[in-house]
Amino acid sequence: MICVHTQKKWRERLKVPAITETWLRRCDAGHLFTNSDRFLNASTPYHTVFDGLPESYYKLFWKTRLAILYIYKYVSKDFDWYFKGDDDTYLIVENLQRYLATLDPNKPYFIGYRLSRRTETGYNAGGSGYVMSREAMRIFSEKLFNDKEKCPYHEWEDYAIAQCLASVGIVPLDSRDEKGRQRFLPWRPEQHFYADLTRSFQMDPIQIWGPAIYHENLISMHHLYPDEIRLIDGLLYSIARGIWRQDDLEDVKNETTTVATSMDDTLPPPTI
Repeated sequence: MICVHTQKKWRERLKVPAITETWLRRCDAGHLFTNSDRFLNASTPYHTVFDGLPESYYKLFWKTRLAILYIYKYVSKDFDWYFKGDDDTYLIVENLQRYLATLDPNKPYFIGYRLSRRTETGYNAGGSGYVMSREAMRIFSEKLFNDKEKCPYHEWEDYAIAQCLASVGIVPLDSRDEKGRQRFLPWRPEQHFYADLTRSFQMDPIQIWGPAIYHENLISMHHLYPDEIRLIDGLLYSIARGIWRQDDLEDVKNETTTVATSMDDTLPPPTI
């Protein structure tokens, strides 16, 4: 699995280290797309193919489609899965890998948090990240990238990418787990916690809130500050590891040993 995230130039100094020091390094490969190499170093592969493109929310569609094409055509066509996230996304890589292991990358999958605004087929929220299978990447790069009729411009990058894919029948997969819990959280965590979400945007009914949003199958969160990204990473991979390890040690310590006895002591007395 390759992980790609797009970067706004003015946020590189703060955002990039938080991503590269935490979840990005757990992907099989991680690549950053940006306008400039300022504040970047060789420890993370980056591409300045956005150089010359204006820094504007309304240009995100052009940047994202260019990144998708570039990563497939010039980096590698051989990855099973391609994850695209933002610079304020936190990804639990192992949970995503475990989920994707149940799916076939040779089929055209498009996976994330489904929204329904202005579309019946839905689109995946860009902020919490979305995943495209190898086959979906191939179709987008070879058949859709240069087709302005099937891939028209729209100011919402995530909506526009979804409309491109929907034009050939690739629609967002229902990514909720068997308990109906969302794996991707595109709003601030506290908004999901209190179910403070715009209901008219939702494709799936809001049935889960409170502590249940933080579950064992959770994949990503969005709208996070750099310090929050580091905190989450530390809680998951350092503090929690110590807790589970301590529990394992306690279990071993509390195990009872069965003392072997002679067969005569364990057999019932004979009946006369």
